[in-house]
Amino acid sequence: GWYYSLNRQLSVISGTSKDNGWSPSGLARIEIQISSGSGPVSYYHPGLNVWVVGLSSWVKVEGRSDWTYTLATIPWLNGQLFKVEAVAYDVSGNTATVVFSTFTYDTTVPISSYTAPSINQYYLTGLTSLVGTGSDPTNFGNPVNSLDIVEIAISSGWPAIKWWDWSGGFTGDAPVWKLPGTGMPYTGWTQNVNNIPWVSGLTYTIVSRAQDKASNYEVPVNTRTFVFDITSPTAKVNL
Repeated sequence: GWYYSLNRQLSVISGTSKDNGWSPSGLARIEIQISSGSGPVSYYHPGLNVWVVGLSSWVKVEGRSDWTYTLATIPWLNGQLFKVEAVAYDVSGNTATVVFSTFTYDTTVPISSYTAPSINQYYLTGLTSLVGTGSDPTNFGNPVNSLDIVEIAISSGWPAIKWWDWSGGFTGDAPVWKLPGTGMPYTGWTQNVNNIPWVSGLTYTIVSRAQDKASNYEVPVNTRTFVFDITSPTAKVNL
């Protein structure tokens, strides 16, 4: 199905119609209605800009063979599945079969997390893989949306914050986002990082952000820091 949100707004509904037969009388008008829920069903009434339970509300659209309907600021409900129905009438009074399409409205942000590296971990040898998960929360116990992607970026903290460019160096002045190498659809993902020249004594930060199919981004991004340390300690005996 389709997904919409504040970041991916549904502003126009469009479609096509055709009057069939050997000698069709021609299309007279196209009507649509928008509903939500499944028992009881609420219908959108554009004149009042409200949802009314159980009271159908068909409205005429612009055009016939190619038609459009421009939406006002509709009070969509987060996590709800909506249905758009359309029906055509010809000049002779024949009515077409009602067709429909559905979409989900989602304003809940997805989340990402790490299983490796551990929080504030020190590494004696190079970190070879980043491992994590992604998910899209639920709203009122119902699935809101599906996770789309998880992106990751890595920074080093000295002498100034620089971001790994995924081609050989910490050269970026801003996060250089990358899709993990494995794990689609990213509910469980892994990224190989054994080619990164970790420097002993530096603190590194890994950031991840999830995005769902309604174009909601995880805010704030998820962060994880670790230290790469191969410097041997010293001991001294005083007698």
